[in-house]
Amino acid sequence: MRNVSTLPITLRLLRPNKPAGYDDIVKIYRVDFEDDCYKIVYEDNDAATDSGTVKHESVRYYTGDDLDTYLSSLFTLLTRDADPFESLQIAAPGFPAILLRVGQLKKATVRQEILNVLPLLTNFWKE
Repeated sequence: MRNVSTLPITLRLLRPNKPAGYDDIVKIYRVDFEDDCYKIVYEDNDAATDSGTVKHESVRYYTGDDLDTYLSSLFTLLTRDADPFESLQIAAPGFPAILLRVGQLKKATVRQEILNVLPLLTNFWKE
C-alpha cells in the first residue's frame, strides 16, 4: 500500500458567477516519500452530459518532472480557454492561500513563480 500525504496542495479553479460547489479542484499529494511520485486528483464539478451536470473525479500518478509539465500546461491552457475560469486559488500546508485572476497566468514570470514554490511546499510532507 502506498503512503500518501494527508495534506494536499489544492488548486481551486473558480468559475465566474457560480457558487463554490461548481469549482474544479486539483489536489496534489506526495506518494511514497522516498520515491519521486505524486498523486493528482482532479474533480470536475461542472461536467455537462446529456442528462445534465455531473461531478466526476480522475486520479493520475506523476513523477516530479511530469507534475511540472502537467502544471505548466494547465496554467497555460487556463489562459486560452474559450469559456475561462475566473480565478485560481492555491492552498498548501504551511502557506497562505493565494488567489490569482486567470489573466495573471499569461505572464510567464507568474507561472514560473508558482512552479518554483511548489517544491518548497512539498517539504512540509516530509515532517
